[in-house]
Amino acid sequence: MLRNYILTALRSFSRQKIYSLINVSGLALGIASALLIFLYISDELSYDTIHPQHQQIYRLGHVQTGEDGTADAQPFAPGAWGQEMKAQYPEVLECTRAFWFGYPVAVNNEERDKILLTENLRWVENTYADLLYFDAVVGNREEAFKAPNAIAINESTAGKLFGDVNPLGKSLKITHPVTQGQELIASVAAVFKDYPDNVHIRPDYLLNVEILRPVFGDFFDQIYRGWDNFGPETYFRVEAGADMQKLEQGLTTMIHEHQAEAPTQDAPIFRKITALHFDSSVTWVNEGAGDINYIYIFSSIGLLILLIAAINYMNLATARSTKRAMEIGLRKTLGGNRGHLISQFFGESVVTTLISSILALVFVALALPLFNQLAHKTFGVAQVFSPVVLMALLLISVFVAIVAGLYPALYLSRFEPVEVLKGRFSSGKGSERFRKVLVVIQFSISIVLIICTAVMLNQMHFISQSKLNQHGDQMLSIRFGGNASFDKYPTLRSELLKDGDISEVTIANHLPRQEYFGSIDADFRFPSANGNEYNWSLLNTDYSFADVFDLEILSGRPFEQKDNEVGSNYLISESGAKTLGLNYEDLIGLSVVQTANDTSFTGQIIGVFKDFPFRSMREEVEPLLLTTRPNPIDQIVYVKLPGNQVGKKIAEVEKTWKAVFPDVGFDYWFINDEFSRMYVGEERISALTRVFALLGLIVACLGVYGLASFLVDRKTKEIGVRKILGAQLHHIVNLLSRTFMITILIASLIGIPVSYFLMQSWLENFVYHVGMSFWVFALAVGLVLMLAWLSVSFVTMRAARTNPIQFIRDE
Repeated sequence: MLRNYILTALRSFSRQKIYSLINVSGLALGIASALLIFLYISDELSYDTIHPQHQQIYRLGHVQTGEDGTADAQPFAPGAWGQEMKAQYPEVLECTRAFWFGYPVAVNNEERDKILLTENLRWVENTYADLLYFDAVVGNREEAFKAPNAIAINESTAGKLFGDVNPLGKSLKITHPVTQGQELIASVAAVFKDYPDNVHIRPDYLLNVEILRPVFGDFFDQIYRGWDNFGPETYFRVEAGADMQKLEQGLTTMIHEHQAEAPTQDAPIFRKITALHFDSSVTWVNEGAGDINYIYIFSSIGLLILLIAAINYMNLATARSTKRAMEIGLRKTLGGNRGHLISQFFGESVVTTLISSILALVFVALALPLFNQLAHKTFGVAQVFSPVVLMALLLISVFVAIVAGLYPALYLSRFEPVEVLKGRFSSGKGSERFRKVLVVIQFSISIVLIICTAVMLNQMHFISQSKLNQHGDQMLSIRFGGNASFDKYPTLRSELLKDGDISEVTIANHLPRQEYFGSIDADFRFPSANGNEYNWSLLNTDYSFADVFDLEILSGRPFEQKDNEVGSNYLISESGAKTLGLNYEDLIGLSVVQTANDTSFTGQIIGVFKDFPFRSMREEVEPLLLTTRPNPIDQIVYVKLPGNQVGKKIAEVEKTWKAVFPDVGFDYWFINDEFSRMYVGEERISALTRVFALLGLIVACLGVYGLASFLVDRKTKEIGVRKILGAQLHHIVNLLSRTFMITILIASLIGIPVSYFLMQSWLENFVYHVGMSFWVFALAVGLVLMLAWLSVSFVTMRAARTNPIQFIRDE
């Protein structure tokens, strides 16, 4: 029986090649889209499951409540908390702590004269490998952090620093602002596998924190044994079934005992390590945190594209009912019952889905490089054929087979053989209405996807046109502060400007300001204004900053070269001027008293500049002042390169850098790279949504093409008669496309409000965002109308060019 169903299905495919090709290709695209989305979602949901016994590992943070009642949650905890918890509670089996101090570490292999700058170094305890994932490929895992100066490096870094040479036992010179100018000599004790993408911390270097003990002295024990609010990242593992609420209450009691007289109130935060990725309440990672809403969005997109593909199958199967009516009538007359017919038509759906699934795997394998680029992932072909993905493919295929095949099987199997064999069969208006409803659903989904994509792309373009990023792909950022001596900056700038193609060089804090960057706030008073104290942001620049980034001066003057020597003049932003309640002209010459780290500076305002977003556009632009006093650590050199010679000029800039700073590594990126890091989640979802919206539209147009082909087949005699009576080609095209155009306009009445609501909610994440302009909706509807009209026109014109006598003779 099964063999008979399969043979019947294959014969049906061979007789209806065009419809079969449309069904198979549409379902294959839908299933491939769903598989790619499944790969992405499963990767996101499996974050940190690589750690052994990950279900029992937690990270410890803390929340500090100030005297004014404001709470501040932090991803670290004072050093004593984890160790005391392990000492007091037997259910805490392991505990390890790690530090990340910010700013780049210079790692120097003097044997090869190779210097690398990295922010991706963790200073760890020797218990790190006992608790967290650590796969040593060279060296001994158990001995990796035994020595106080032991360092482990990943495979990628080992290749950069040592090439093909075995790095075990080799020395590396470590310098960092936290080492207070001292050079630390570390010995390579292990090389470990690169961490996969779905781990919340992926260090390139793991250095035993004990190497800092001689540098810090007594302060080392204070941060490791203290109960105050500064400390390391702490991880701990508990026994299975441990009462976490009891453990948290016990730690809270200990904290309060040690902080009885503190003005602030501290409390612990426990988070399972697998929950960190989607936890938005605490910034556990600097970059790459997940957003569970995007998981819901992509899941919905995958389901919608599958639904579009399934609708194609249902539409074509029911539309072809008149073609198969005689077959059904004969089968019922010869003894076939409805159950057999349902099995047959459902079997055709299963065979179609099976062929589509195999083709979908090929599509996914071919699309992986592009998908990895858009999704910021590193999936390999082997993962596509992994048991988990193949099981997902099976479930998706079953879902599609049921959704796509159930209605046609029930619909076709109900035909009455007597009516069919007498030639009285009609598919009925109910069937026509149902198909129209399905087409409306298809195009409503397509319109929603297109509008959402357009709004996201418009917002990302708006962000990219930020004042700092107007020439972001040409503005080279070079790491300076903390490693290079500021005394040599004038020499570097002078040497760079000798190149006639480089016209602009400046220095300032790291821009744009990411959330995890150190504070640039300072306290300001304006004695001759109101005497109030303000805590505002301050950028340390040189005199050319305003010109390089083309800041608009609203009043007064920009910095000049003489201001570098004076170091006491300020520029203030328009939002700062508004807060003070003074006219721009009245601010010029106003005295300023700045206080930072118990040091005061006195100066005056020389100009007012227009606000620009120096942080994320999710945050409101705050008052900002600029000064020409350098920051000893947080300094980046910005060099504007000619757009047509970027690669060549980078090499020349590096050569100049090494001539001025032979012992300092050359670490660079572009301003637009920093913007990409800031909006990685938004860029990822807009890019992926763009692709899947296009795929959904293609699948929908395949369905329209199939239905149009069938409609033309049914109206061949009418087309022939109209041509004989003098109808022009465009009259026939308009006649047949009118139904689809009306259907799409109805779909737009559904799709536009839905997409407006969705995008309005998304845009609320940004303080500064684009509006929902009319052209976005018009573009979406117009694009769908155009593609549908082209699909119908292609089929209709092919039929209309046929000799009408041929149509009449066939009839």
